[in-house]
Amino acid sequence: MGCRDHNVYPYSLSQNGICDPVQPPHFDAVTSLAMMGGGTKLVSGSRDKHIRTYDLTGDPYHDSQLCKMNAHSDWITTLENNASKTLLYSGCRDGSVKIWDD
Repeated sequence: MGCRDHNVYPYSLSQNGICDPVQPPHFDAVTSLAMMGGGTKLVSGSRDKHIRTYDLTGDPYHDSQLCKMNAHSDWITTLENNASKTLLYSGCRDGSVKIWDD
């Protein structure tokens, strides 16, 4: 779940509840989430204009978090990906759309 408190919280169906937030948080409210890389990456967009990518594999040798600082000039309002989850489309409040490669 993306929240106004700047955090992304995983929800565990097996534990019936919200888990600890992924780190680091955004600098403003989280507005959108998407999965990438065949379900191994969680991507979040925010009103802080940043896109954060979190590695969900648990492999300590991978970067656990990547960030595209100022990915847009205004709030990121939506994230979506193609069927193979290799491209990410981000939409901005200013009406622009960008395409990002996995």
